[in-house]
Amino acid sequence: LASWPDLVGPRIAKMTRVDSLYEGVLYVKVSNSTLHSLLKQSEKSAIIRKIKQRFPKITLTDIKFRIG
Repeated sequence: LASWPDLVGPRIAKMTRVDSLYEGVLYVKVSNSTLHSLLKQSEKSAIIRKIKQRFPKITLTDIKFRIG
């Protein structure tokens, strides 16, 4: 997903990496546990909404953040 920095902003993009999209779930690696918690609890629904708006043909049901 080359548009990831545009969707999450350059600051978060530097600390994350899109790993894969499989069966409607986007897997994203994050650099640390603090960011993991922030994205999972506060930002996930907004990111999903932005992706669906920008790419309406993509079926996206969830984002799984993993530390790595």
